[in-house]
Amino acid sequence: MLSSQDFAKLNALTASNPEYENTFSKLSPFSFSEISKASHDIKNHIACLKTSYQLINKKNPDLSSNSHWVKMGIEIDNLNTFMERTSLYRYSTRNLSVSSVNINDIIYSVPDMLDDTYDNSCSFSFDLKYDGNINMNEELARILIFECTKNACEAMNNSGIITFESDYINNSIHIRIINQNISGIIQSMDPNTLCQPFYSTKNNHIGLGLSIVHQICLTYKIHLSIIPTDNETVIELIIPF
Repeated sequence: MLSSQDFAKLNALTASNPEYENTFSKLSPFSFSEISKASHDIKNHIACLKTSYQLINKKNPDLSSNSHWVKMGIEIDNLNTFMERTSLYRYSTRNLSVSSVNINDIIYSVPDMLDDTYDNSCSFSFDLKYDGNINMNEELARILIFECTKNACEAMNNSGIITFESDYINNSIHIRIINQNISGIIQSMDPNTLCQPFYSTKNNHIGLGLSIVHQICLTYKIHLSIIPTDNETVIELIIPF
């Protein structure tokens, strides 16, 4: 994985040398096309399982009293939710539509998304000095902010205050998602390690949230920083305007 310094250097290089753009777009620990195809196939298998389960369930209503059968249905739903959340099939992002998206609308919607999806008691505050639009796929913009926020919430054991900040500095949009640093674990970790797929410092976590964030940042040349202090951890996104 590229370091944040190398990424910034290459990003600046492509700005003044457009002929390197195609090469830069391929710098990733994954093959976009291979992941897209594999995840598409997996989703088809999951859809077949879910449809078969629902059909059998409808024809045999007495199965609803069988705990093993019910557990199977729950696991199929969990697997389907996992694939939707990881968005692996979206990693092939070159053909996704891009529009002018109001970033504040995205940020304000994320706490409700988090409350609807995960059991937590986090509270949220907002200091949004930038009230404008960004050019990217709206769904990926929402996933980007959601995954950062979810990571911040989990780092506080799903309880505490998360602060959203934004500003416009040097022709870039700066978005900061700040949480209270409870565990202190992140202080000893390399941010590049934290973004590796399937790596997590928390028990019973898959370790894909920051990997998803990293992939979206690569697609839109967004600079990602994870800044720990004694009292808080800041996930900062710098979006070129």
